[in-house]
Amino acid sequence: MAVLAAERSDAAAAGEQYPELESQRGTVLILLGMAADRLLGLLALTMEEFDTACSHFEAALSFCDRSGYRPEYARTALDYAGALLARGRPGDQGRATKLHAEALAAARALGMSALEERIIAEART
Repeated sequence: MAVLAAERSDAAAAGEQYPELESQRGTVLILLGMAADRLLGLLALTMEEFDTACSHFEAALSFCDRSGYRPEYARTALDYAGALLARGRPGDQGRATKLHAEALAAARALGMSALEERIIAEART
Protein backbone atom coordinates (compact mmCIF):
# COMPACT_ATOMS: atom_id res chain seq x y z
CA MET A 1 0.00 0.00 0.00
CA ALA A 2 2.82 2.41 0.83
CA VAL A 3 4.58 1.82 -2.47
CA LEU A 4 1.33 2.38 -4.35
CA ALA A 5 0.69 5.60 -2.44
CA ALA A 6 4.09 6.94 -3.48
CA GLU A 7 3.80 5.73 -7.09
CA ARG A 8 0.36 7.29 -7.44
CA SER A 9 1.39 10.53 -5.66
CA ASP A 10 -1.50 9.96 -3.27
CA ALA A 11 -0.71 12.23 -0.32
CA ALA A 12 -3.69 11.05 1.74
CA ALA A 13 -2.73 7.38 1.41
CA ALA A 14 0.92 8.25 2.06
CA GLY A 15 -0.16 9.99 5.27
CA GLU A 16 -1.95 6.83 6.37
CA GLN A 17 0.96 4.51 5.55
CA TYR A 18 3.79 6.62 6.97
CA PRO A 19 3.05 6.05 10.67
CA GLU A 20 2.54 2.34 10.01
CA LEU A 21 6.10 2.01 8.69
CA GLU A 22 7.93 4.50 10.88
CA SER A 23 8.98 1.84 13.39
CA GLN A 24 10.92 0.11 10.58
CA ARG A 25 13.49 2.93 10.25
CA GLY A 26 17.05 1.72 9.87
CA THR A 27 16.05 -1.66 8.47
CA VAL A 28 15.49 -3.28 5.11
CA LEU A 29 11.99 -4.31 4.07
CA ILE A 30 12.80 -7.84 2.93
CA LEU A 31 9.64 -8.46 0.93
CA LEU A 32 10.12 -5.22 -1.00
CA GLY A 33 13.91 -5.42 -1.18
CA MET A 34 14.29 -1.80 -0.17
CA ALA A 35 15.53 0.24 2.74
CA ALA A 36 12.65 1.23 4.98
CA ASP A 37 13.98 4.78 5.14
CA ARG A 38 13.83 5.05 1.34
CA LEU A 39 10.15 4.11 1.39
CA LEU A 40 9.53 6.51 4.28
CA GLY A 41 11.34 9.18 2.26
CA LEU A 42 9.13 8.51 -0.75
CA LEU A 43 6.03 8.78 1.44
CA ALA A 44 7.25 12.03 3.00
CA LEU A 45 8.05 13.37 -0.47
CA THR A 46 4.55 12.45 -1.61
CA MET A 47 3.19 14.45 1.33
CA GLU A 48 5.52 17.35 0.34
CA GLU A 49 7.39 17.09 3.63
CA PHE A 50 10.71 17.76 1.93
CA ASP A 51 12.96 18.04 4.99
CA THR A 52 11.59 14.81 6.42
CA ALA A 53 12.02 13.09 3.06
CA CYS A 54 15.63 14.24 2.78
CA SER A 55 16.36 13.05 6.31
CA HIS A 56 15.01 9.59 5.47
CA PHE A 57 16.94 9.42 2.19
CA GLU A 58 20.15 10.40 3.98
CA ALA A 59 19.52 7.66 6.57
CA ALA A 60 18.83 5.14 3.79
CA LEU A 61 22.06 6.07 1.99
CA SER A 62 24.04 5.57 5.20
CA PHE A 63 22.32 2.25 5.88
CA CYS A 64 22.95 0.98 2.35
CA ASP A 65 26.56 2.13 2.40
CA ARG A 66 27.26 0.41 5.73
CA SER A 67 25.43 -2.75 4.65
CA GLY A 68 26.88 -2.98 1.15
CA TYR A 69 23.47 -2.77 -0.55
CA ARG A 70 24.80 -1.16 -3.71
CA PRO A 71 21.69 -1.56 -5.91
CA GLU A 72 19.51 -0.02 -3.20
CA TYR A 73 22.10 2.73 -2.68
CA ALA A 74 21.81 3.65 -6.37
CA ARG A 75 18.00 3.75 -6.26
CA THR A 76 18.05 5.78 -3.06
CA ALA A 77 20.56 8.27 -4.46
CA LEU A 78 18.27 8.87 -7.43
CA ASP A 79 15.19 9.35 -5.24
CA TYR A 80 17.12 11.62 -2.89
CA ALA A 81 18.28 13.75 -5.81
CA GLY A 82 14.66 14.17 -6.87
CA ALA A 83 13.66 15.22 -3.37
CA LEU A 84 16.44 17.80 -3.25
CA LEU A 85 15.39 19.24 -6.58
CA ALA A 86 11.78 19.41 -5.41
CA ARG A 87 12.82 21.14 -2.19
CA GLY A 88 14.97 23.65 -4.07
CA ARG A 89 17.03 25.16 -1.28
CA PRO A 90 20.47 26.69 -1.82
CA GLY A 91 22.97 23.87 -2.31
CA ASP A 92 20.30 21.30 -3.19
CA GLN A 93 21.03 21.46 -6.93
CA GLY A 94 24.71 20.71 -6.39
CA ARG A 95 24.02 17.84 -4.02
CA ALA A 96 21.42 16.44 -6.43
CA THR A 97 23.96 16.54 -9.27
CA LYS A 98 26.45 14.58 -7.16
CA LEU A 99 23.79 12.03 -6.20
CA HIS A 100 22.80 11.58 -9.85
CA ALA A 101 26.45 10.92 -10.70
CA GLU A 102 26.78 8.39 -7.85
CA ALA A 103 23.59 6.64 -8.87
CA LEU A 104 24.66 6.49 -12.51
CA ALA A 105 28.12 5.15 -11.68
CA ALA A 106 26.65 2.46 -9.42
CA ALA A 107 23.97 1.50 -11.94
CA ARG A 108 26.59 1.12 -14.67
CA ALA A 109 28.96 -0.85 -12.44
CA LEU A 110 26.16 -3.20 -11.43
CA GLY A 111 24.68 -3.61 -14.91
CA MET A 112 21.37 -2.03 -13.88
CA SER A 113 20.50 -0.83 -17.39
CA ALA A 114 16.88 0.11 -16.64
CA LEU A 115 17.97 2.29 -13.72
CA GLU A 116 20.78 3.75 -15.82
CA GLU A 117 18.26 4.75 -18.51
CA ARG A 118 15.96 6.30 -15.90
CA ILE A 119 18.82 8.32 -14.39
CA ILE A 120 19.87 9.63 -17.81
CA ALA A 121 16.28 10.51 -18.70
CA GLU A 122 15.76 12.37 -15.41
CA ALA A 123 19.03 14.27 -15.82
CA ARG A 124 17.74 15.63 -19.15
CA THR A 125 14.61 17.14 -17.62
